[in-house]
Amino acid sequence: ANAEEVQQISLPPNHPLALRAPQQCLAGTYCNARANSSLGTGLCPTGMYCSSGASEPSPAPEGEFVGEIGRVRGRMCTPGKFAPNPSSPICYPCPPGYSCPDFGTRTPFLCARGTFRQSSGDEAGSVFDDETPVVVGESQSSSDSSISCSPCVAGTWAVLRGTEDETGCDPCPAGRFCLGKTGNVSETNPCPEGNICGEGTTLETASKTLCFDGFYCGPGTSPTSVYESLCLKEFYCPEGTTYANRYNFRCPTGFYCPPGTGWKPDMDVPLRPNSAYVKYNDFLVLQVAGQFCLRQLHAAEYKYIQATNEAN
Repeated sequence: ANAEEVQQISLPPNHPLALRAPQQCLAGTYCNARANSSLGTGLCPTGMYCSSGASEPSPAPEGEFVGEIGRVRGRMCTPGKFAPNPSSPICYPCPPGYSCPDFGTRTPFLCARGTFRQSSGDEAGSVFDDETPVVVGESQSSSDSSISCSPCVAGTWAVLRGTEDETGCDPCPAGRFCLGKTGNVSETNPCPEGNICGEGTTLETASKTLCFDGFYCGPGTSPTSVYESLCLKEFYCPEGTTYANRYNFRCPTGFYCPPGTGWKPDMDVPLRPNSAYVKYNDFLVLQVAGQFCLRQLHAAEYKYIQATNEAN
């Protein structure tokens, strides 16, 4: 061969000796100034991501995490977890009393009054938990309760925000009944008239305990306040007497009714000999007749006194 003839060798395009211009840094790596390797300065560390041509790693934004080296983008935290700071290598479990209902939660939401959320049982955040795909619309009744705040059941209430478990839902106060998710006394309901409501009363049980014989019960009566409403003298109060009808049951003829008298089928307290026992069914008719006669008697007495005064 001619000594002046130059031998040419063909090199692959990606061979270092074949490169004639600066090459873009590969995705998942970053290249500082004067990087001389196809791997750049290095692989992107955890908590950071590197797109193609990155000169510096970019921190994963709040609500996202990067759990492995060499990642090209961050991943959003799944519901039930959160990432409060940039450059997070993991997503943290939502703390008790808070909810993280959305993908990419940055700041947990404090559970509202009348709701609670207990710990899901995770002691620490996990990189691999968030690698599991979530199917939107998939039945997740068991996991929903660990993600969102659950309402306090009927008969209980939670007046504070951030209640951490069901034991933080206190029994509904006496004299009132509570529907589910009650968080304020204004959301409770007074016990219906003619009934007594103890602690933990629900709508279904609010009418199960009637007011005691000898007492009347207005709205919001409790097992202790009922004794403040003694049946009035000259009247009797059968079981379930309300405040509105406390004057409806006048003492029947032949009986006397001191304060606290309750109607009983066997009531037999004659005032004097030869007094007649009046059955309950007959009493309502006799009551109307007696009131009419009493009015006529009072009218006759008034006319007699008026005539006597005029004669004198």
